[in-house]
Amino acid sequence: MKYFLFVFVIFLTGCKDNNKLAETSKDADINADWLLGNWERINEQEGIRTFENWSKSTNNGYEGIGWTMQNDDTIFKEILRLAERDNQWNLEVSEVNDTPTPFRITNYSDESFVSENEENEFPKKIQYRRKGEQLVATISNPGREIDFIFKKVN
Repeated sequence: MKYFLFVFVIFLTGCKDNNKLAETSKDADINADWLLGNWERINEQEGIRTFENWSKSTNNGYEGIGWTMQNDDTIFKEILRLAERDNQWNLEVSEVNDTPTPFRITNYSDESFVSENEENEFPKKIQYRRKGEQLVATISNPGREIDFIFKKVN
């Protein structure tokens, strides 16, 4: 019986997940330095180019800007913020001069996070993850998912 208990404890310890639920404590800072830099989408439609630039903000968070160009015209632009506010980390997304839509961070690891807002029409979930040399952003609702695959550029 002691052997079984020992093996069971080892099994549970080995199954520990590196992902963490976003804690509400101020001590639960998220390190998303893997987001930093200039990124260009590599799975975009022909004739269209999409970019994201991420930097650290001065208030212990991250700021990003995303935009899409067709020919020499900017056809879409959004402001992104990954920040802790009121003891909760959120990804805030807004178009220029609009009120940000918050997506609560519900899960994160060393190279990914999941954010959700069930009240938003689309998307309800935004996930960012580092996959080798790529940055993958996935926006989704149940039954619909769009991947934005980026490569780092200078």
